[in-house]
Amino acid sequence: MQNNYEEIITRQLKMTEEQQKTALRKFSYFSTELKIRVLKIHGKLFYTSRQNNSDINVSVLSYIALIQAISKFIQSDVEINAENIKKTHKRSRKKSEKLIERWSLVKELRIKKDMSFRDIANYLEKYHKLKIAHSTIFEMWQKLENEEKQNG
Repeated sequence: MQNNYEEIITRQLKMTEEQQKTALRKFSYFSTELKIRVLKIHGKLFYTSRQNNSDINVSVLSYIALIQAISKFIQSDVEINAENIKKTHKRSRKKSEKLIERWSLVKELRIKKDMSFRDIANYLEKYHKLKIAHSTIFEMWQKLENEEKQNG
């Protein structure tokens, strides 16, 4: 019976099982507001498909409608891209905050040990599990040390 459901779902969606899992995974990362918007689309698709496919189990139709709703939403909604960009910025802010927490170490490695920014980046990755680009360290160095010189 389960194989029969899988065949029906694959035929209706024209998606592999892996593609379906990917859609559901993306859905799980949506905010509550976006999930509700997808579920509104799901409702419309479900009732339409229920009228056209009365021979298919209601649960299977609901699953098909959900995957279709997620796919349509991902293809049409620009907000997802904006939200992904925001998540990326949050991540980079966290890295810069971690770098600031270790700034005295960076300063010591740069001034006292005369290490390059690339070497400092390698050191932080190896001993502090902080993977950060040497250019980011350099940019922060320029910003923080110039402020210190101006204020000091």
